[in-house]
Amino acid sequence: RAEETISELDLLQSGNISDKVLHILIQLNIACCKFEDESPLCSTEDNPLPVTSREWLEKQSLEASGLNIYHVLAPNAYRQVKTAVTHSPDNLSIVSSVVYDEMMPQFTWHDGTLKYLHVDVHLLENYQVQVEAHISQLRQRLNWLTSGSRVPFGVIAEKSVLVVVELSAATLPFASHLQNCLCLLLLEQVARTEEFNIMRIGDESCSWRPSLTQKSPQSLSDAWVWLLSQSPSGSAASLVPALETALNHGREIGVYLILSSLPREKTETICSFLQEKTSTQQRVNVVFYRHRPRTENHAVAGMSFEEGYYANEQELTHRLQKIATAGHGRFHSFKGPDIVSSDDIEALVKELQKAQDHLRMAENILSDYRSFCKRFVPPPISPSPTLPPSDPPPLYPRPTTAFLCRLNAASRMIRRSASDSHLSRRQHRQRQNNRRTKTCGFYLDKNLEKGFSPERWAPFGAPVRKKPQKAESESTPEWLMKYGLESLGLKFSKFEVSKSHALSHRKTHRHINKNGEIVELYADHQALKKFTQRLMQARESYSQKLREIGKGWRNALGCVSESKVLFLVDISSSMAIGFKDLQAALADFLQNKPHSLKFFNLVAYSSCVKQWQETLAPVHDETMTSAAEWLSQLRPEGSSCLLHALKLSLESGVKNIYLITDGTADHTHNFLLSQVPQLRTWYGDHWKIHTVAFHCSLESSFSFLRDLAHGTGGRYHSYPWGDPDDPSTKLLQNRYLGDDVLKLVQETSSAEDQLYKASQYL
Repeated sequence: RAEETISELDLLQSGNISDKVLHILIQLNIACCKFEDESPLCSTEDNPLPVTSREWLEKQSLEASGLNIYHVLAPNAYRQVKTAVTHSPDNLSIVSSVVYDEMMPQFTWHDGTLKYLHVDVHLLENYQVQVEAHISQLRQRLNWLTSGSRVPFGVIAEKSVLVVVELSAATLPFASHLQNCLCLLLLEQVARTEEFNIMRIGDESCSWRPSLTQKSPQSLSDAWVWLLSQSPSGSAASLVPALETALNHGREIGVYLILSSLPREKTETICSFLQEKTSTQQRVNVVFYRHRPRTENHAVAGMSFEEGYYANEQELTHRLQKIATAGHGRFHSFKGPDIVSSDDIEALVKELQKAQDHLRMAENILSDYRSFCKRFVPPPISPSPTLPPSDPPPLYPRPTTAFLCRLNAASRMIRRSASDSHLSRRQHRQRQNNRRTKTCGFYLDKNLEKGFSPERWAPFGAPVRKKPQKAESESTPEWLMKYGLESLGLKFSKFEVSKSHALSHRKTHRHINKNGEIVELYADHQALKKFTQRLMQARESYSQKLREIGKGWRNALGCVSESKVLFLVDISSSMAIGFKDLQAALADFLQNKPHSLKFFNLVAYSSCVKQWQETLAPVHDETMTSAAEWLSQLRPEGSSCLLHALKLSLESGVKNIYLITDGTADHTHNFLLSQVPQLRTWYGDHWKIHTVAFHCSLESSFSFLRDLAHGTGGRYHSYPWGDPDDPSTKLLQNRYLGDDVLKLVQETSSAEDQLYKASQYL
C-alpha cells in the first residue's frame, strides 16, 4: 500500500495524473457510502432517504400523520339538526336546533356544508405545533432536492439504474458543463446504487457495458473515463432501440433519459412502446437538460440555437412529459442554473401549501374564539369594605294635620331651590362655551429644512399633535394616513346634508342639486372660508412633500422608511448607461441616511452574486465608509441572474428588499412573476420587495417591476431620466409613476377639486 501511495505522489509531481485524482475521489466517496450503508439508518435532516417525493409523502403527509384539520375537528363538529314534528294528522311543522353562533363558530367543511364547532383550545394549540414541525420538515426536504446533483437530474431512487445520455449536436454548446454534472451524479447518487450502466445516444447508440454492472470504485472510475472519451455528434437521437435494450431484461430497473432535444421518433410511437413494454417495477424517468451557452461561438453548422434545443420549448417539454407519464416515471426539467419544473418538487409544494392552509384555518378559529372570550370577560369584583353598623332609623311623628302641612311646605321649598340651582348651572355652562375659542391644529411649518407635517384638526379638550423636530422618514401611504384629506376631515361632503335626512330646514341654508338629488349646504360663509384656508395649506404641504421626494437620493431610490433594509443592485451590462448616477445616489444615501435606518446590507448581481456582508450590518460611520468603498469598486458587466439573487437574499432572513434594476433578466418576466408564490412557500410570507425602475426604457420592464412590487406587498418607484422634452419618454414615465409620487399627485388633485367646490359657494 505504501508503494502505491509513493507511485501516485510521483505521478502527481511529474504532472502525469491522467484520471488518478478522480479515481481517488470516487474511492473516498464509495468508502463513505459503504460506511453509511453499514451503519444503522437514521432519518436526519442532512441525509434524507433517497426515495421519490410520492413515496415519501405516503408516510410523511398530513393524511398519513393524522394532521388533517377535518380529522382533528371531526369529534367536536356538529351540524344543525332539522326534523319534522307532528302535532296532529293535519298539522306538520319543521323544528330546527338553536345554536349560539358566537360560542360555537361556524366552519365550512370540505364538502361545502356548514358545521358548528366546539373549540378545544388545548387541542388546536397542539395541532399548530405539530403542523409547524411538519412544514419545517417539508422545507428541509425541498432544500435537499435543490442541492447537489439533484438540481440538474433530480433524485435517483432505484437500486438498479441505467443512465441514457444524449450526446448529439444539440448538447455540443454545453458539453463540458454536462460532463461536470455527470461526474457529480456518479459521485453523489450512482455511488449509492447496487448496479448501474451508462448508455449514450446520438448519431449511434452504444453502452459502457453490455449489461448492468455491480457498483465499485473501479467500475465508477471506468465509467467516468468512458464518458470522457465520448464526444457529441450527429443530429437528433433515436430513442426506441435504446429503450428496447434497457427493458428487455424484465427486471426492476430505473431508466433515466437525459435529453436535450426531441427524439427522432414520434411521441405517440414512443408512448405506445412504453405502455406495452414497461411494468410497475420498471420506470422510465425523463430529464430535460439545457444550459445557456456563455458565448455565441458554439453554433453548430446546419443548426442554429433557435432551430435546435431552443425551438418551441413549451411543446418540447409537453411531449417529454408525455413520455415520462407513459413510462410510469417522473419528469425533471433543468435550464442552468435553475430548475424549471420537477414532479418531486411540485408534489412537495402542493403538500406545503395544504399544510399552510390548514394552519391558517386553525389560527382563524382560535383568534375568533379568543376575541369572543375577551368581549365577555366579567369585570373583577372589588371586595366591598366592611361597613360599620348603622343606627336604627329615626321614629317619625304621628301623621297629624299640622305635621302634614309642615311637610308639604318644606317639600315646596326644596323643589324651588333645586330649580334655581339647575338654571344657574345651565347659564354658567353657556357662558363658559361662549368664552371658548375654537382652535385648529393644522399648520404649515416653513422653518424645517426637510419639509413639514400638517396637523390634524383637534376639537376643544383634545391634545394637539406636536410639531416633528425632524423630517419624518415615512413612506407616502403612511404619511397620508396621518395627514391626508380624509384624516384631516377636509372633505366638502361633510357640509352637504340630504334634504330627506336633514333635521331642520332653514331658509338661510342653501339648497343645491347634486346628481338629481336636492342637498342642503349646512355651512355659513365663515365656515367655508376657514375650510378653504385649511385646504390651501394642505395642498401646499403635498407640493412640499413632492419637492422633498424629488431631491437627493430620494429622487433615485424613493422613500426608505424601514429599520432593516437590503439593497439588491443590478450591475449587469445593461446598467452601464446610468451606473454612475446609481453609484452617486447610493453614496448620497450612505452619507445622508434616514434616522429610522438601523441595519443594512448591499448585494450586487450580474452573472454571479456579490455580497458586501453575509448578514445585515449595524449603521455607524465605519460600516458606511466600508460600504461606500465597496460600492465604488463595482463595474457593470455580464448577464442578469435576478432569480438566483432573490433566493440568496431571502435566505439571509431579510424582510425588506429594495431591488434597483432596469428590468432586464435572464428569465422572462412572466416566469419570474410566477415564481413569487413558490418563494413565499419556501421563505414564508413576511417579506416585501420594493422595486426601483432605474433607467428603464421599455414598457414591459416598467410593468414587470410594478407588478413584482405590488405582488409582494412592496412599493414601486420610477427614476425619471432622459430628455424631458421628448414626448414619448415623458408619456411613458407619466404612465408608470412611482407609488409615492402617484399618491401625492392624486391627493393634490383631490384638494384642487375640494377647493373648486368650496369656491362656488363663497
